[in-house]
Amino acid sequence: MQHANLPQIAVVADVTDPLPQSWRTAHGQPRSARTEMALRELAKLQEQAARLAAVIEASDDGAGEEHSVDRPCSEGLVRAILQARLERSSCFPGDLFSDPAWDMLLELYAAELGQVRVSVTSLCIASNAPPSTAFRWISALERQNLIERRPDPLDGRRFFLSLTRDAIERFERYFAGPGTRAAI
Repeated sequence: MQHANLPQIAVVADVTDPLPQSWRTAHGQPRSARTEMALRELAKLQEQAARLAAVIEASDDGAGEEHSVDRPCSEGLVRAILQARLERSSCFPGDLFSDPAWDMLLELYAAELGQVRVSVTSLCIASNAPPSTAFRWISALERQNLIERRPDPLDGRRFFLSLTRDAIERFERYFAGPGTRAAI
């Protein structure tokens, strides 16, 4: 994964010893000892930033592999499936394939994979259904023991929803099954 800020960090200064001619004053005189010391320190920081950028890039490259060992699919795959389901409505009437419960479950599974909390409001929006329909489906999924509601410790008015352990195991079996699941 490319980090937008890292290239700027790594090229803050192109400092070598001795100082480049471009860093001399307009009169051709070397900068003060204090300035030279600051520029050398900046060069050291540049080297550290470049090493840090390389470490971050290397760890990001392995992040997908980490999930593939633990889980049969990735958050990215589940998000791609959700996006494909949304785009389908541009070719066919939206109510033809209305399936808010499945969209909610997929959204919660993607959130589980990405380790993100989902509020009731966010899940209603993800369902692509009217709020009253979404709330009915949330209640039905809770009764089926597929999702659970937890209070927000910082705001007593808000709740977060997540898949139950059983639902997570079902998704893992589903995505580990034979064949491609992208056509859902």
